[in-house]
Amino acid sequence: MLTPYLTKIKIHQTRPLFSNLLRKDFSTQKTLPHIVIEVPGSGQGRDCPNRCESCVSDLTKAYGLVDNVFLFRKTKFPTNERLKQGLKKRLSWLCGIGCQHVILTGCGSDPILNRKYLELFDQVNQSLQRPFTNIDIQTSGICINEKKLEFLKSIGVNVFSLSLFSLLDHLNAKIMHTPPSLQYPIKDVCQTIKNSGVDLRISLNVNSVGFSPNIPKMVEQSLSLGAQQITFRKLYSEPHNKSPQNQWIQKFEMNDRFWENLLDYFAQNAKKLNNNPFSQFFHYKNTSFLVDQNCMNKLEKKNKYFILRKNGKIYTQWDDTNSLIF
Repeated sequence: MLTPYLTKIKIHQTRPLFSNLLRKDFSTQKTLPHIVIEVPGSGQGRDCPNRCESCVSDLTKAYGLVDNVFLFRKTKFPTNERLKQGLKKRLSWLCGIGCQHVILTGCGSDPILNRKYLELFDQVNQSLQRPFTNIDIQTSGICINEKKLEFLKSIGVNVFSLSLFSLLDHLNAKIMHTPPSLQYPIKDVCQTIKNSGVDLRISLNVNSVGFSPNIPKMVEQSLSLGAQQITFRKLYSEPHNKSPQNQWIQKFEMNDRFWENLLDYFAQNAKKLNNNPFSQFFHYKNTSFLVDQNCMNKLEKKNKYFILRKNGKIYTQWDDTNSLIF
């Protein structure tokens, strides 16, 4: 039987295939979840040139949710009809229940490095009865140039989310372990993105190595990049995870006092905007600021996003196989 929430919206299929999701009660959730699509590496395995200290892909790989049931080798990828049909089935369903916002993110690599997958996503998206038009891409900023930006715009990307571990070029590259040949001046990349006509979001992965606890200085430095939105993101760690990434986060994450001071600063100096259940929004100096202390959706019972993993299946949690929808 459909939940009260789902009975109010048009869906493409109501078969028992979706019984896991239908057991969840969305009736009180006013904010529809985003769709996060994992863009896999262009080969099999990990092929990201970066080795970010707090890499989420490495942090969560122990949970077995990234089993790759499709072949992603370049020679076979474009003809993988199984992948194409799987994507279409799931995107059609997500579209049908009212989701509107797609976020393209990487898994084992930076998403902009797998053009074949992005092209396939675009083919599937355009084949939908109502294609998604609100599309973000989250990237570390490597390999960005005018040609790549024009391609991303051609597949519908209208928000470019640049993920940074520091506002200083050398520290950002050091924490990401970016190869020297791929390191970049942050201001130059931001300007290139803005010149292309897409909106720029700066996502600050807040840590004590790359950032100072001096909040006014941190805010003003981030404003100098000219982004339309700036996100302060609290890094996610787990109490019993022994991975190097988790240990790094636990050692260098900002303490609770920093986050209290950050919210106090915005409360005193900025205009508070409508909040969703997961983040707090402020308007300050013609820029939208978002404080996200729940990036992995662990503090709320509501669903922040649906995650379309690279195994072609939809989950609501990154680290829980029981969150599988279908």
